Amino acid sequence: MNNKGNRLKELREINGFTQKQVANFLEVDQSLIAEIEKDIRSISFSLLQKLLVLYGLSNEDFINDKEGKPISYANDSKSFTNSELKAISEINQIVLNLEFMEKISD
Repeated sequence: MNNKGNRLKELREINGFTQKQVANFLEVDQSLIAEIEKDIRSISFSLLQKLLVLYGLSNEDFINDKEGKPISYANDSKSFTNSELKAISEINQIVLNLEFMEKISD
């Protein structure tokens, strides 16, 4: 299993986001994102949850190193605004909730 920092960096890059975008979305300094991705600092549970939703991953999928389902295949995802990232996160939360409901109803 990859270390958590590398995994978060991979997921960010798969989605085409910059560290600055992620930092703005999480309302933290960009240096914190860099340090988390280098495993210099730990990420709090609440920030990890926000990132996983942004990246469209459940906790289980993250723990099991499953591939993310990037919603932002657009070539210009590096230019997404903070409000666009929030919208992506909200859409992903709906999808994750639906997947969870399907899983428990089987």
